[in-house]
Amino acid sequence: MNEAIKTAIKGVYYEFCGKRMQAIADLEILLQKTVGVGDHTDICKDIKQKYEEIDKYNSLLDTMNEQHHEITMGETDQRKAQPVEETKEDCGDSCDC
Repeated sequence: MNEAIKTAIKGVYYEFCGKRMQAIADLEILLQKTVGVGDHTDICKDIKQKYEEIDKYNSLLDTMNEQHHEITMGETDQRKAQPVEETKEDCGDSCDC
């Protein structure tokens, strides 16, 4: 896969991450702040919509991770992480290993 396609996939992934974070922030405001509740005549409907929006982005991100985990998860992908072996030189003089 060429670098332009990888960049495009990352861009879409980060867009979904940002929209998910915005929906979570909106939901937290709805749940924690009573100021402005008058603007929401059907608070349960608004809360439900935010949960549905979060679920949509969770699903999209999961799908992208399944299809392109080597791009979307990068170095944080635990499936590719290799254990680091320490040597005496890494520990310094204070270690008895």
